[in-house]
Amino acid sequence: MLAIAQQVVATGQPMLETYGIADDDAFTAGLTCGGTMQVFVQAANRQSFPGLPVIARSVAHRKSVALATVVSGTRELGARLVISPDHVSGSLGDPQLEVAVVGDVRNLLVQGSTCLRRYGHRGEAHLAEAAIFVQSFVPSLD
Repeated sequence: MLAIAQQVVATGQPMLETYGIADDDAFTAGLTCGGTMQVFVQAANRQSFPGLPVIARSVAHRKSVALATVVSGTRELGARLVISPDHVSGSLGDPQLEVAVVGDVRNLLVQGSTCLRRYGHRGEAHLAEAAIFVQSFVPSLD
């Protein structure tokens, strides 16, 4: 995995890698009992990810926010949207897809869910043209 991270830093191109029990790195990746795992690696700094400060501020102020990232499919790999209940920044490259993703992600924020969602070219649910990983940051109830 270190080699992949180094390659992403060197090229600036995000990568999605799949590890399985037969891979040499399976044990290192935590797959001692079988299965597969996908790992998405992408550089994140102020230049490559202008939405990062928005997420940091939201978390610091205990406000819900989510990051939606294209991790595979025919859309631009690594394209991101930062979504809160009242704000959206970034782009997935298609307004119809963004409308569908924003609606879904706002529902996921209410639930505090993190998951992988699949969409078609125009935002249709459960198709394979774009796999989007949604990571929700929701304040704890304590």
